[in-house]
Amino acid sequence: MAERVVKDEVEQENLEQILASAARVDAIIIAWGKVGDTSKAVQKRQEYFLEKLGEFADKMQMISFHPLFLRMRLSWKLERFSVKSVTEFDTNP
Repeated sequence: MAERVVKDEVEQENLEQILASAARVDAIIIAWGKVGDTSKAVQKRQEYFLEKLGEFADKMQMISFHPLFLRMRLSWKLERFSVKSVTEFDTNP
């Protein structure tokens, strides 16, 4: 049980840091690759973060691949990101 409490505290602290950073920056880059296409657990986590970052939706941009994907990491093309759901998003709102 103590392990769960520590995990919850870390989760809350991480979220607070993410939200504080989101408030300071001009752009939030969404770049989580395609893993959410097949993993319900990842989709749930993506939805959680998109909900928490909802007030910053106007700052969201995306790249459609993981930022460390070797062949693409040096040629990012940012696109506007409009949240409909994790599995359905609009890059031209």
